Amino acid sequence: MHPQVMLHALSNAFAAGSGVAPATMKFVIVSICAAVVLLVALWLVNRIVADYRANDIEAHEAAHSLASVALPVVVLLVLLAWL
Repeated sequence: MHPQVMLHALSNAFAAGSGVAPATMKFVIVSICAAVVLLVALWLVNRIVADYRANDIEAHEAAHSLASVALPVVVLLVLLAWL
């Protein structure tokens, strides 16, 4: 059986069994993962800003920390968008 025919058959079987199209399920899962990534990133940024305002860290440490948070977040969001 050709891989494209099998993929189409699996897609139809999944939709028939679950009542949800695979593309819709993929969109929901990717959206939830992106929301979790953003929530964790926002929590980390909030902690960095709170520590900076409390004078626990200096400006260059805060900037370095924000950059250290931003890079993995951007990479994860790009990978999620690529799916």
